[in-house]
Amino acid sequence: MRSMQVGSPSPGPVVFRNNAAVFLWGFMGAWMLMLALFTCLYVRDGDNGEKMLPLVLMAFWLFGWAACHWAFGHARVRVEIGHGRVLAREVYAWSTRENRYAASDVFVPDVVEEKDTMAIPTSSACCDCRTAAA
Repeated sequence: MRSMQVGSPSPGPVVFRNNAAVFLWGFMGAWMLMLALFTCLYVRDGDNGEKMLPLVLMAFWLFGWAACHWAFGHARVRVEIGHGRVLAREVYAWSTRENRYAASDVFVPDVVEEKDTMAIPTSSACCDCRTAAA
C-alpha cells in the first residue's frame, strides 16, 4: 500500500477485492484429486468384500460434481473506483467479465447505523454496483 504524499494531485483509485472464490476453487480441486486417488485405489485393489464401497464412492462423486458446479460458479471480484470511473472485474475459473461505468452512473451506497447484540453502535455500507439505467 502506498502512502499519500502531501500536495499530490490524486491519491489514486480505491480498490475493493473479494477473493473468497479462490479458496472454493482450491478446496474443490483438492477434494476431486483425493476422490480420484481413492477411486484409483479401489479399482486397483478391488472391494475386499465391501459391498457398500462402490455406492459410497458414487455418492462422493455425485456430491463432488455438484459442489464443483457450485464452487466454480463463484467469481473473484475486484471493484476499482477513481478518476471519474468505476471498473468492476469478475474473474471466474475459466473466464473474465469486465464492466466499466462512469462514476456519476453508479449509486452511492447507503450507510446503515445500528446496534449489535451488545448495544455497541456499528455501521455498514449497503453497496449495490448497478447503474441508474438498471
